[in-house]
Amino acid sequence: MEAGKSRISAGSRTILANLAAVVVSVLSVGLFLFFCQLIRSPLLAYTGGALRWQTDAFFHGDFALNRAPIGIMHDLAWANGQLSQVWGLGVPALRMPFEFCARILGLSAFPDRWVFGFYILLVLGQGVLWAMGSRESTTSRFERFYIVFLMVFSVPLVRICRTRFFVYEEVVAYTILYSTALYFSLICFWEAPTRKSYWRLSFLAGLAGFLRPTALAYGGVSLVLAAIKGKKAGWGVKPLMGGLGAWLLGFAMLLWTNQIRFGSWLEFGHRINISRIPDSAYVTRFENPMLSVSWLQSLHELLYALFFRPPLNGADYFRPHFFPGQVNILRFREFYFSVFDETMLIWMLIAAVLACFLLVLRSNKAASLEAKRLTITFIWSLCSTILLTVFYVRYPVITSRYFVDFAPAMAGFLVVATGLMGRDLWGDRWVRLRKGGLFLLITAWWISQWATSEFSPNAESFGAFSKEQALQSIQRHDPRPLKNELVLGDGSSVEGDKLLAERSWDAEILQTLGWSSQTGAVEDCVMILFQNPGRIMIEVQSSGAALIQSDQLKSIRAKVENELLDVESITPLKDRWRIQFKPPVQAAHRFGIQTVYFAFANAEMILRHQQIFKLIRIVNQSD
Repeated sequence: MEAGKSRISAGSRTILANLAAVVVSVLSVGLFLFFCQLIRSPLLAYTGGALRWQTDAFFHGDFALNRAPIGIMHDLAWANGQLSQVWGLGVPALRMPFEFCARILGLSAFPDRWVFGFYILLVLGQGVLWAMGSRESTTSRFERFYIVFLMVFSVPLVRICRTRFFVYEEVVAYTILYSTALYFSLICFWEAPTRKSYWRLSFLAGLAGFLRPTALAYGGVSLVLAAIKGKKAGWGVKPLMGGLGAWLLGFAMLLWTNQIRFGSWLEFGHRINISRIPDSAYVTRFENPMLSVSWLQSLHELLYALFFRPPLNGADYFRPHFFPGQVNILRFREFYFSVFDETMLIWMLIAAVLACFLLVLRSNKAASLEAKRLTITFIWSLCSTILLTVFYVRYPVITSRYFVDFAPAMAGFLVVATGLMGRDLWGDRWVRLRKGGLFLLITAWWISQWATSEFSPNAESFGAFSKEQALQSIQRHDPRPLKNELVLGDGSSVEGDKLLAERSWDAEILQTLGWSSQTGAVEDCVMILFQNPGRIMIEVQSSGAALIQSDQLKSIRAKVENELLDVESITPLKDRWRIQFKPPVQAAHRFGIQTVYFAFANAEMILRHQQIFKLIRIVNQSD
């Protein structure tokens, strides 16, 4: 009888503990959303634009936002005969179940910010389940909960959610959550490896690129570490290859959708998007100056930008010499909120030193479950950081939100540093004192990071949309008819001298971007839509008193999507030059409406703010 009472009492305690965990998790997510001003009221909890448009396209059984160039705006891409968004299919797919429920209930839209909160709660719940069910005997449940807090509510996530939180920031925030979920899945697998959990983790790791291509770093590292654990567990070749096959299936689905949407397996849309920032379009299409810089110089700039808080430059994307270590070369740099600082680098170094000490000098104590978890966490964080660093060190565009990609890895370093500093792996003297002191130290550090966050004026949160605003943002409008000949003064550009004016969501499409048909003035990179591009001829004139020299014409190039067009002839005329480009070689680029990009400067000229050309005439001679 007494034993029965004891069992009932233990069961009741478990139920109460689970209920308390659910209540605390829900309250934590609610406070997070309110604190970051993501949800100010139930009526203002919507987002608009490309992601909502993409979810709507799914309901029409299509990947394309539109099959005609209708609704083209900044950062969308017109390629392969369809209009596409370049922020991945992951977030729209995660929203789709909620939109489906809304439509069943007769509602026109589901509040997107509540969806984001749900996925935070889902990842937090995954961490809480690990914390409550872990077999670690040397770590208290409270300590495991604190680890979950550090991983889920990392400082960069808090900071990016306090910004304007538009489509750019929202996708990055979802990517952090997905990468953190991969981490918890990996840790749970290492504690209790099964073939099903291995295959599930591998498939989810392969799908990571649907959120952001950079998430493949976390997915790839998670796959390799899981395979190593399976090998140690004595698995044969077949189950291990099954995991690789599951990863390849997820990755192949990503490549397949890239081919359908952008006409290339390895194109994610970032090299062919419609950009109102001409120099950014130039460095992603015609010339990446970072490839001419040494790895050491590139690494120096990236490390300083990551950890030493360069001045915020807002929308002054190409400001020269504004932080130490900056390479004097054309590169898009947008620092509009603080991400990491020197203290994060210190935590990273502490984690590295202690992890090496644990692995090399104290290997006899590395058999505990906690020590294995800390070791795997360190390797996962280190390898992911290296992969992301290799990618960004030469990428021509860096921005604060890109640095947030490092957030899960940096949170892992923090977990390793605090875990190893507070454990009895180094002897059981003053263990409790060390634990309490570390808890207070990390909490104070986290609060200070929040208090010292910096934001540019253009990064300030403007809250969420109402449902009406969100639905209005995806309205479609008729395009202007395309012409095969554009001549100075024919009025084909309605923007006048404002070559790249900001467009509202419902602005109608123009055939040209970056060229004024009234003055002939061009930006460094110009976009023009053509029907069935063939031999494209342009006529240029000097924008000043000095005549154009023949060698200066080499800076003029043309591209149809990612295909660089060869120059067929250059002919001097009375007061201008005529340049004839050969037709596109790829058949897919010769038919239908295509985006043609023209470069009217090179990187050196752009740095000197030197634009010597005026565009007088453009003719497309279709086959």
